[in-house]
Amino acid sequence: MQPSTKWTIGIVTTGTLICNVILVLGWQAEPPLPYLWHKSLHLTGMMLLMGNIIVTGFWMFTAERTGDPRVISFAAKMVDWADVWFTAPGVVLLALNGLFLSNGFGGFTGTPWLLTAFVLFSIAGFLWVVFCIPLQNKMVRLSAAGAEGKPLPPEFFRAVHRWYFWGILATITPFVALFVMVLK
Repeated sequence: MQPSTKWTIGIVTTGTLICNVILVLGWQAEPPLPYLWHKSLHLTGMMLLMGNIIVTGFWMFTAERTGDPRVISFAAKMVDWADVWFTAPGVVLLALNGLFLSNGFGGFTGTPWLLTAFVLFSIAGFLWVVFCIPLQNKMVRLSAAGAEGKPLPPEFFRAVHRWYFWGILATITPFVALFVMVLK
């Protein structure tokens, strides 16, 4: 497992634990920050998440098109690290602040549009954890020789093309959730 993946798992796990504590305790008190702060942090999380999942796909695709093993290897590593710096914090900000904001609507299961957005967000998370992260680790491992200018193995390209497929699905679901939240 790549060091970047360990960081990503740590950030998301910590955020998940905090969210679960809030759910178990049934946060009924006033949220720790004013509503507009939670809304701003929630939107910041959305921008970090959506921006990164779109840009990393584009970045990896354009790197692959160069045919340069050094560029491709670097891009594979940076896609993995981008999850640490953008995707994981975005997920935590979205989930944590979304929980606080949902209290004003009866909780995230209190209204159909919140539940739909939550389910779509969860599907994206599932696809990311089960398919995208393992493929990213494989891509980094298989592209290591490329950093020295050596040709990349065919297995790398099979992994990156599977990553594109699962990444597109993991991008569509939060996009739909975003529209559900905005158009409610």
